[in-house]
Amino acid sequence: MEGQKESALLNKNPLFPFRITWQGLENQKIFSLPHWHEYMELIYVTKGSIQIGVNGEEILLNEGDIAFLGEHTVHSSYKPEGQLGISFVLFFDSTLVSTINSNVLESKYIKSFLSAFGSKYNYHIIRNENSNTELCDILSGIYREFFGKKKAYELVIKGYLYQMIACLIRENCIKMIPDEFKEEHIEQVEKSLRYIEEHYSGDISLHKLAEECNISYHYFSKIFKKVTGKNYKEYIDFVRVNEAEKLMLEDNYSISEISYKVGIPDQSCFYRLYKRVRGCSPTEFKAKMKNA
Repeated sequence: MEGQKESALLNKNPLFPFRITWQGLENQKIFSLPHWHEYMELIYVTKGSIQIGVNGEEILLNEGDIAFLGEHTVHSSYKPEGQLGISFVLFFDSTLVSTINSNVLESKYIKSFLSAFGSKYNYHIIRNENSNTELCDILSGIYREFFGKKKAYELVIKGYLYQMIACLIRENCIKMIPDEFKEEHIEQVEKSLRYIEEHYSGDISLHKLAEECNISYHYFSKIFKKVTGKNYKEYIDFVRVNEAEKLMLEDNYSISEISYKVGIPDQSCFYRLYKRVRGCSPTEFKAKMKNA
């Protein structure tokens, strides 16, 4: 579930923690609430545009743009209204490019890369106009190997990852996040996101979240908004809408049952919330999905 550790999304083979997915194919929504991974993520927009939020900053990615997100970087994504957005997303664990007995030359670059993206909540955007042809060629090669699954494809992908790191280093890609995003801030927000994901169907107050993080609610409110780009109430609303949509897609529950399950017993309140967040009613959403 988004907002929690998502290591399960990677390849089940612990020796090759790597995964590729597409977002925006056919009628798939591109939308994720602020969340983080314990692994690295690269987003390559192949068509249209998508909007990502990173550490509270909103960034528009257009066709050909690439976003590289380090471990524990709080981020979200969605498709701008009325636009097509398709992206190729690559996930991998830092252990794929770090070795215990690495040589001096490898350590010189890999340690620098991991110090930037392995623990500092960093990100980097490479724009299409900045001539990222080499990086795009590398991503194409990774894609072919991953889905072709020829013998020793893992070794070839690992080689491509080293090439990718070299490109990022040449792009001078290390971008530190603002000073106000201290490590303890991120950890406290991550803890609150986990709590919300586990208790969204109940009554969650700002005071309760601050209490779970063992900090004052004024301070918690400030850092939550800075890190996620949303206040705590907006985030909870989005979680409830997301969970409601999952239940609507199952088509086993009435709207009133779904409303109750996501923590909004009053169906009329649920309708108002859903329309405010998504711009259409729950009934319209269900009809749209049936006709898709």
